[in-house]
Amino acid sequence: MKIIFIRHAEPSYEKGSITEKGVKEAACLALRVKDWKVDDIYVSPLLRAKQTADPCLKALGKEAVELPWITEFDHHVYNEILGRDNVPWNFFPVHFFNEPEFFDKDNWYDAPTLRTNPEVKSAALEVFSQFDNLLKEYGYERDGNNYRILKESPKSKESTIVIFCHLGVSLLVMGHLFGISPSVLWQAIYLPPTGVTVIGTEERDGEIAQFRAQMIGDTSHLRAMEEPVSDSGVFYEPFQG
Repeated sequence: MKIIFIRHAEPSYEKGSITEKGVKEAACLALRVKDWKVDDIYVSPLLRAKQTADPCLKALGKEAVELPWITEFDHHVYNEILGRDNVPWNFFPVHFFNEPEFFDKDNWYDAPTLRTNPEVKSAALEVFSQFDNLLKEYGYERDGNNYRILKESPKSKESTIVIFCHLGVSLLVMGHLFGISPSVLWQAIYLPPTGVTVIGTEERDGEIAQFRAQMIGDTSHLRAMEEPVSDSGVFYEPFQG
């Protein structure tokens, strides 16, 4: 199985849509996606994700299934340094590294900062549960920290699925799949707008599946069309090579 996460194009958060540049990015993405062999496509309910997915769906001649729980994970917490509520990532290092709970793969949501909003834990567990239910349809059942390979499933284990969604929720799910605290991924990884993340399953012993990333946040489709990588969501100038 292959799971492909695609972050939405450059957003205008005020309008809830993508920008003019985002429209160009989505068009570049569609040129990349048009020849993919895709079985199922899922999309966040938010407009910026749908606008990004639309040219790709047209290029593929497919429709997407909307998943309400794959919306952005924007359960705000109180950021002491900023002095205001903010998304539960992008902390200053002096803040992040002083809360060891951030690094605990099983109890990361018990970090004092994240506990300022109890919805962080409950919402994360809901996303994990829903994603595991989706994987079970393709023949992978969560068992503790492992995914057991089922002999029979409604959908093929050879499936390739694409999920158009958001930075925060993509890294949240990746932490769950890899056995890593999502807080560490949120702090350490930038997914550029229209960045493509490909995760595949290895099934070497026939019993337990291992999820491994082939690429994370790839934007080669932008480089091919000489469209710059957006800095939306990062605090440095992205590499354009």
